[in-house]
Amino acid sequence: MHLEEVWNQAHVAGDAETLDRLWADDLEVAVPHMAVMTRAEALGFARSGRMKFLSYETSDLHIRVYGDAAVVTGHLLRTRTLNGNKVSDDWHFTKVYIRQAHQWRVVSFQASDSPARDLLSSPSLSQVYPELPAFRNIRGLDPTGVPSAAAPF
Repeated sequence: MHLEEVWNQAHVAGDAETLDRLWADDLEVAVPHMAVMTRAEALGFARSGRMKFLSYETSDLHIRVYGDAAVVTGHLLRTRTLNGNKVSDDWHFTKVYIRQAHQWRVVSFQASDSPARDLLSSPSLSQVYPELPAFRNIRGLDPTGVPSAAAPF
């Protein structure tokens, strides 16, 4: 839990040096609407000052430790400015830590738009691709793109 607080505070403070210590050499970051970033790319972006966090708050944390690996999942609400524009994110995230030389470091951070936000703001598959009837019943989705009660997942 302490490392999660350090992560959050480092983002709000724009503390790239703390992030540098938290991130493993082979870190990979995958977040909505951005290309996947390596550690070097994410660190360069953090050091650029182009993005400033006004808030970075996690909740619903689930932490599971498996020997020298740990998986953290949760909900992330953050507000930031990017090139002068205010942007808010409502994400579900998964973060993977590994322990190397008695130090925990992040090897993967992946986030996606929270499901409630997706359902409210995203068009259904059939709205996006009305000409492709195969999308109308993919994996138990009803014609509106909403999972049916008989969905196999």
